[in-house]
Amino acid sequence: MAQLVRGRHRINLLYVHSSSQLWGSDRCLYHMLKLIDRHRYQPCVILPRKGPLSERIEALGIDIVYPPCMSVLYRFRNPVNCFFYFVKLFIEIIWLTIFFKRRRIALVHVNTSSVIGPLIAARLCRVPAICHLREIRVSPRIVGRALATTVNLLASHVISISKAVADFANTGWIKPLSLEIIYDGLDRTEDRRQKAEDRNSVLCPPSSVFCLPPGCKVVSVIGRITFWKGIHVFIDAAKIVLRNLPDTYFLIVGASDTKQAAKYQKRLEDDVRKSAITNRIFFTGFVEDIAEVLHRTDVFVLPSVYPEPFGMIVIEAMLAGVPVVATSHGGPVELIEDGKDGFLVKPNDYKQLADKIAVLIKSPSLCKQMGRCAQLHVARDFQMRKTMDSIHRTYNRMVAHIRTSENQDIRKPDTLIT
Repeated sequence: MAQLVRGRHRINLLYVHSSSQLWGSDRCLYHMLKLIDRHRYQPCVILPRKGPLSERIEALGIDIVYPPCMSVLYRFRNPVNCFFYFVKLFIEIIWLTIFFKRRRIALVHVNTSSVIGPLIAARLCRVPAICHLREIRVSPRIVGRALATTVNLLASHVISISKAVADFANTGWIKPLSLEIIYDGLDRTEDRRQKAEDRNSVLCPPSSVFCLPPGCKVVSVIGRITFWKGIHVFIDAAKIVLRNLPDTYFLIVGASDTKQAAKYQKRLEDDVRKSAITNRIFFTGFVEDIAEVLHRTDVFVLPSVYPEPFGMIVIEAMLAGVPVVATSHGGPVELIEDGKDGFLVKPNDYKQLADKIAVLIKSPSLCKQMGRCAQLHVARDFQMRKTMDSIHRTYNRMVAHIRTSENQDIRKPDTLIT
């Protein structure tokens, strides 16, 4: 049984994450760490390697540990990679069990279901563990059900970032005994909205060799370049829009993070290069200052072909006053009121997507009206402090449930949260 540090001492709380980049889940972890109650909790973070996220966390004065290896779930396409995954998983579990005891970890918060080693180690050490479920794995279906079952079996408590993700958790053969929905939020202190006249300034994304002319219309998609994000749908829609609105510019902001995704990106770049619109669609590469891009964007698009678990970038765009056109499945359905603060379109329907983009480009007044509604919606309902208040209540409840008896099952909650 893990020893709980009480009294004048803070509770040792360990966060585990699978990435050191600055994608949506990475930024969410950073915002949680900024607002964690340091008087009650002593946070420590495990990351696979150094990167932009680790630099930000170090600036907060929070200890980061890099394990000798970390097993991260990917779509394995050959048995060799699968074999090495389980070897790394075995080594990781041994290392983690020793680490938990040495650091006297009292509570574990795993920020993604892509790493299950910490959940297994927490069970072995009888340390209560939260799994922050941020994924919806729909293909192949049996793999998704197996992952949901594993999380439900090992985690003391599951935090879902949307109703769509909660539905995914409930597809497991074993249901979660303790589950709650806590939407991600934004840190308003980092909101650097520019004045309206700044939207007509020249935008030069750092990793590109072009500059957009002042006053032009800009449509952006931001995120990892991978098939399920639907960048190919975005490009097909752009081709249609440019037939009637040739002065519109389309930005694909992001980068691929796997070999398979890199091949997908190359196919997309080749497609754009061979077309007659190569001077209107641009791949900017990774841009750390997303606010700069959003402040110059007139319409933001989320064309995911598979359900988006939440859509952090959606509420970032909405808070920036940018109307969003997103596919009508997953988290965005819970974030956007169709026709009021954005549009929802059918997945893979590039014609409908093009139609909604064109409607907004042709009507600046509608863009402004929708952007204002979106801004008020996010400012009211998706504040990071509100999110963190809910997470703190969960921490406090779990700490109160820790028992000193060795034969107490730490997965048994006193209440089921729905």
